[in-house]
Amino acid sequence: MRKLPLHFTRSGPYYYEGNQQGITKYTGIAHLAEHLGFTPAECMCFGNEKK
Repeated sequence: MRKLPLHFTRSGPYYYEGNQQGITKYTGIAHLAEHLGFTPAECMCFGNEKK
């Protein structure tokens, strides 16, 4: 069986996130912002985890 290059983090009591090593929500936003012609400082993000 081949291993996938994933890094898992726990983002809440019942939530896990699987991303490629070195890829985060920030790097995704930064890449998208660059592609669309603005900076991450011009972004606002919200999560949906209940506390």
